Amino acid sequence: MMADVRKAAAGVLAALRKRTLSATVVDDRRRKVQAYARARRRRFDDAAVQRWNDAPISTARLTKGLNAKMADDAIVVSELVTSEEYLPAYMDVGTGAARRTNYTSSGGVLGWGVAAGIGAKIGRPDRQVVALVGDGSLQFGIQALWSAVRYDVPLAVVVYNNGGYQANRKFLHLYGGRAAATGK
Repeated sequence: MMADVRKAAAGVLAALRKRTLSATVVDDRRRKVQAYARARRRRFDDAAVQRWNDAPISTARLTKGLNAKMADDAIVVSELVTSEEYLPAYMDVGTGAARRTNYTSSGGVLGWGVAAGIGAKIGRPDRQVVALVGDGSLQFGIQALWSAVRYDVPLAVVVYNNGGYQANRKFLHLYGGRAAATGK
């Protein structure tokens, strides 16, 4: 469904308010969702433990570590492309009293992460801002670091380094042929 989020949510909420819902059914559903969430968290934590001592550091461990150290109300700008799935698995976004916020893109644009982090910090100087970028993505926006220094913007930039431009490598393998056969 494609719709304006506010209008769609208001419509769904209005429809739900017209229904008489059994408290028992609602409580049962809540318990099932909570049990599912706990089991999902355990699976992710178990996967992180299996690779905890990897060198270089595993993406799961890095993300868990950042989650533990960042402010509860931090603004996270994530341009991770091939590591994006680690954020919902290991980082608390949109939870807690202060509600950490994550800004990301799904349009395939590269090089915007650090610049967006700078803009977020200028716009919200009272909040911790952390830009999480892949090493490939950083190549497309490295000049933004100059802007951060030039305008004295206190921004944390964490580069997820997987040793190569993983997005290209990943998609070359999907096409098959020599790249997939040789691993290069």
